[in-house]
Amino acid sequence: MQMIRRRNTSHSDLTAHSGEMANRRAYVTGLLTNLLNPKVVAFTVAFLPQFINPHLGNVATQFMILGAILITLEFLVDGTVGLLVGRIGRWLHFRRNARKRIDTATGGIFIGLGVRLALHP
Repeated sequence: MQMIRRRNTSHSDLTAHSGEMANRRAYVTGLLTNLLNPKVVAFTVAFLPQFINPHLGNVATQFMILGAILITLEFLVDGTVGLLVGRIGRWLHFRRNARKRIDTATGGIFIGLGVRLALHP
């Protein structure tokens, strides 16, 4: 409901209200979130061992190589998403009508999901 009610609020009011993070702080926050996320650890522990073959050499070295590949791919994907979100955010900063439509649609989706959850426990 708040997204729909605040759809007419200017972007400058929203950023002043929520506060802006410096780039370095955003990076550290994202890094800590990923490192302390148990889902990331569970995925890595469940996924990487499938590709380890003790007959091909040192298991620790294989884990390090696969871990480095995983980190590189994650960096590329998350970095690309970060850049795209930054560009979309700058684009939306100057397009108030687009932001209003997105906020209204998102609020409506949240309300619909809440109603569905209430009706189908």
